[in-house]
Amino acid sequence: MGDKKYLYLIIIILLFTGFVFSDALKAKAERANKLYQQQKYEKALEIYKSIEKEVDSFGIYYNIANTYFKMDNMAHAKLYYLKALKIKPDSKTALTNLKLVRGRLKNQIKTPDKNLFNKILEKISHIFNLNISAFLSFLLMMISSVVFYSKKFKNRKIILSVSIFLLILFIFFTGISYLNYSRVNYVYLNKKTEAKSEPNADSTSVFTVHGGNEFHIKNRTGDWYLIVLKNGYTGWIKVNNQNQIGQI
Repeated sequence: MGDKKYLYLIIIILLFTGFVFSDALKAKAERANKLYQQQKYEKALEIYKSIEKEVDSFGIYYNIANTYFKMDNMAHAKLYYLKALKIKPDSKTALTNLKLVRGRLKNQIKTPDKNLFNKILEKISHIFNLNISAFLSFLLMMISSVVFYSKKFKNRKIILSVSIFLLILFIFFTGISYLNYSRVNYVYLNKKTEAKSEPNADSTSVFTVHGGNEFHIKNRTGDWYLIVLKNGYTGWIKVNNQNQIGQI
């Protein structure tokens, strides 16, 4: 009985701590919102960023993006609208604001037109995140193995057909996992830099990376990152500090 009392006490303390923590964040957010309305954007941003360290929230990302927009920092605004849309892909206000930001940014990379199959896969990938897709892939693989090797089913043709069907689903969800993993997930935040053919400053410049350009990282050697832009251009950029790039 004594152990149960201690257990109940621990649960109550944890719940109370959670409520206090939530109220503290809410108070900070309200203070930041008030500063934003007073056009004290730098102070508001400081509080929003402190909240960002503690929660993964559409509202906080969206407010940070709006604040950067008001401060005329379009690259950072783009990053945070994209972070917000990763949580709520169908947010009309975030999509509209992102379009405005892209219009304000110069030298943005236009993505080549996708075929119908890639468009369908991209839409599905918004529904299934990486963790869900990977879990479903593993689950279907296990079910397929159990069905195929099960001795309870005597009709081998049906077993083979079911196994093939589950294998196709496994490949499908694995493809979605890969699509999520390989999706563009960084934004360049400085004004611009030259991408090199090799990871050293003396190599040939192959293209210019501008603030707001989206890319994913293919490889890394020390401070040099091999990046791939949305149009497929590949080159090495030197990242002196992590503030140069932002992960979506």
